[in-house]
Amino acid sequence: MSLSPSGNRRARTAVAAAVLLFGVNACKSDGSTLPHSSRTRVPPAGPALPFARTVDPLTQEQARRSILALEDLGPGWSAGALKDGVPDPGDDDFPTLTGDSACDRALKGAPSGQSRITVGAEREFEQDRTTLKLVVSAQVHAGNGAVVHLAQTRAMVEGCADVEIPMRDGVTARYRAIAAPAVADEALGMRIVMSTGGAPGSDTITGETMTVRLGPNTVTILVVGAGLDPNVLDRITRRAAERLQAAARE
Repeated sequence: MSLSPSGNRRARTAVAAAVLLFGVNACKSDGSTLPHSSRTRVPPAGPALPFARTVDPLTQEQARRSILALEDLGPGWSAGALKDGVPDPGDDDFPTLTGDSACDRALKGAPSGQSRITVGAEREFEQDRTTLKLVVSAQVHAGNGAVVHLAQTRAMVEGCADVEIPMRDGVTARYRAIAAPAVADEALGMRIVMSTGGAPGSDTITGETMTVRLGPNTVTILVVGAGLDPNVLDRITRRAAERLQAAARE
């Protein structure tokens, strides 16, 4: 179902908030699908805390260079402006209890802590003649916040797979793990299905995220709208990891 203008705004806001809450770090916006069972186990757990830092935090200029460019996507895409910025800390004030006992146990068992993002950059891409969008963001987390965020997300998509989680303004979200390539220090894929109302047939939007972590730095690809080939998402994720590693070496 296509979204109404108001539904689209609400869904995009809710996807961004859900992404921030559970540690996949897009600054703004709202994907596509891979088949998985409702209790997909997330491939391998992240490193123990605290972690050994593999690289230093990126500078603002390095973060900008780690963002995908138009040539990384190939023909048929257009690119928006490269923007600097970090998420509003107030965007993560959503409930962490869902009412589902297994889900709540998974969330309570995840590492505690909240990440402070110190550096961020973002660019949005649109696919020609479709409604498909990509939002690619790079962020630097203070301390071991990047590891904590991915560990919290991993616990959520494993323990809360397909659980309907209430968000703001009547919006609900369901999450599921999707396969991610073995790149950098770790990578994590997640599918998000947002509904802007509780009744059957309510406006929905599906998003997929891939987050790549290298030390305290993350790059996240947020797919907005269905139809991106999983092989294309895998290729783009691998290219994002290459860019992140190259920027960190500079």
